[in-house]
Amino acid sequence: MNSIERILRLQSENKLSHDEKLLIKNVGPPRPDLDIAVSSKVKDKLVHRKFNKTMYQSEWWLCGCNAKNDLFCFVCTLMNNGDVDKAWTETGITDLKHLGEKVKKHRSSKKHLNLNVSFAVLGKVDIRNQLNSAYRENVEKHNDQSALRGHDETHDSANPGIFRGLINLMAELDTTLKSHIEKTNNRVFMGLSKTIQNELLDSIYAVCINLIKDEILEADYISILADETTDVASQSQLVFVVRYELKEIGIRYYQFALLFLTLIVCFILRTIPSVAIISMTAKLPPDPSIPTYPEWDNTDIVLSSFFWGYIIPQIGAGQLSEYFGPKWFLFGTMVMGSVFSIVVPPMAATFGSTGVIICRVIQGLSQGFLYPSIHNLISRWTPFSERARMSNFVYAGATAGIALAMPITGAISESKLGWPMAFYSIGGLGVAWTLIFAIFVENSPATHKRVTEAELIYIQEKNFVTKILRCGCQKVPTPWVSIMTSLPVWSILVAACAQCLGAFTLVSEMPTYLNGVMNFDIQSNSLLSAIPHMAHAITGVVVSPIADKLILKNVVSITSVRKIFGALAMYVPGAALIWLAFIDSTQKELAIVLLVVAVAFTALVQCGFMVNMIDVAPNHSGTIVGMTYGTSNVFSLLGPIIVSWFGTDKTDPILWRKVYLLIAGVYVACGTFYAVFASAEVQSWNDLEEKTGT
Repeated sequence: MNSIERILRLQSENKLSHDEKLLIKNVGPPRPDLDIAVSSKVKDKLVHRKFNKTMYQSEWWLCGCNAKNDLFCFVCTLMNNGDVDKAWTETGITDLKHLGEKVKKHRSSKKHLNLNVSFAVLGKVDIRNQLNSAYRENVEKHNDQSALRGHDETHDSANPGIFRGLINLMAELDTTLKSHIEKTNNRVFMGLSKTIQNELLDSIYAVCINLIKDEILEADYISILADETTDVASQSQLVFVVRYELKEIGIRYYQFALLFLTLIVCFILRTIPSVAIISMTAKLPPDPSIPTYPEWDNTDIVLSSFFWGYIIPQIGAGQLSEYFGPKWFLFGTMVMGSVFSIVVPPMAATFGSTGVIICRVIQGLSQGFLYPSIHNLISRWTPFSERARMSNFVYAGATAGIALAMPITGAISESKLGWPMAFYSIGGLGVAWTLIFAIFVENSPATHKRVTEAELIYIQEKNFVTKILRCGCQKVPTPWVSIMTSLPVWSILVAACAQCLGAFTLVSEMPTYLNGVMNFDIQSNSLLSAIPHMAHAITGVVVSPIADKLILKNVVSITSVRKIFGALAMYVPGAALIWLAFIDSTQKELAIVLLVVAVAFTALVQCGFMVNMIDVAPNHSGTIVGMTYGTSNVFSLLGPIIVSWFGTDKTDPILWRKVYLLIAGVYVACGTFYAVFASAEVQSWNDLEEKTGT
């Protein structure tokens, strides 16, 4: 009779051979009467449970061990490969109270199911042994006369056979072997015995199998097709077809890189005035030929005017990008932004601050299409398992653009070239980039000529965007009532409002704060102002893989990941700003550190509400983005205006204390709302079928 104790002993001594396993399998699982008794309280009553042999009937693989007085899994214990649940294979189960739950969980576990397959095929007779002797003789005769023969293996043979064919194939891949065959006039393998040929064939087979294994291990994804077929002896065979794509850089990653660079260009264009305004209003320019306007007293209005135009087209931009495709709207965004950057200096000379405001409003109008279009492209190109990582990478371009704009603009403005050259040169760069963008960016994987079939299938199978949107051939009707009454959408909107108020106030006013309160000159100011945004970009790149790993490994749900990262993106900057509100000019280093923390942790929103806009309704992500940014950017507009409400003396620490405490309070309140009501579940109104049926 079998015993679990014997199986465990043979395993520990490495003596559990194939034949021994087969013998144990044929005998069956041991099912002794065990002395297990458990007492527990149920609703204040003491309940006694005792083992009964009828419990074995619940599962055929359930067995027991007299020596250990525990229950075990017969299959997992016998076929143990070292990667199984030790409770069922080594220590044993005695918890009768929760036995049913444990059995159910173990029965459906992946490891148990895999070992069940191994157990089922253990001892099955090889197909060759099932063929009758006459058939085997015919096969051997055929092989001897054709494929594996030791003669007539010349290059011009009408039928060189398997061996020669494989050698020719390998020679095409190996120049040394090809040269060797040619030097011997194709007679190098003549006269070899079948034994040597078979050994060479085995070697070629081993090399090919190892190569395939290595490629599968390196592949990002594989698909396995299992089917049943019959061989020449009408015996059933299980066939597995493994399809995988070699680990190459997919076209989608080039698209993400292009979107990343697009955001860099757009945000450099957006950020130039935040630094240049100091030189534009300076009393003493670095060169007498450079015009300045110290009489301007509306610099906060100049900086905020960008958002006057920015908030207007957002919802319409989302709808248009979904209907016509986002590519050419992004193209127009960059053309307009670049051209009206170039014309800022002459407009300032002709119309004063009003001319600059006009340019900024038009830039804002064009960039109103930026985020809805970018978001729409991301929703079409990303599998859900890469969504946080790729979104973070793309949106890091915004922070990188700010970080680059500040030192570059500061350096040019302080040089003899002056602040006008900052607008001219960066505007020209934007025009050049639009040409590259137009050539290489596509609306969706389905319309890109260089996407492989495997990558296209992978993206579409791991993406909830409706098929008709993938090709851009039809607009899915927008369920406005469902969107406007959705708490998950409202949580995104509230979080976005807090983010825009805090982030854009810091972006536009940080140089002024560092210059007025901390007394940094413009060149040091621009470099220091860039540091928090560099930290923001780095934080986003570092944190986003963590968010995706938590999802892929099923550590927590997608909703939990969005809530955790979204809340941290509000709470940590809020705490940093509260501290910053109470320091003075003698604590410059601490001020920089707190600004770095406040800005860097806002990068977590890219794993929170920003990617959450795709989660809840991929088919309507452009509309939701447009609605969200159209509303939230009112708070971007208010940021610089709020600063002016608290006073006009930008050297007053009390003014900045009020500003920072207000922003911190908004961060905490809105972060809490998001943490409570956010969801990453695809909403029922995302699908076309439901909408057309209502």
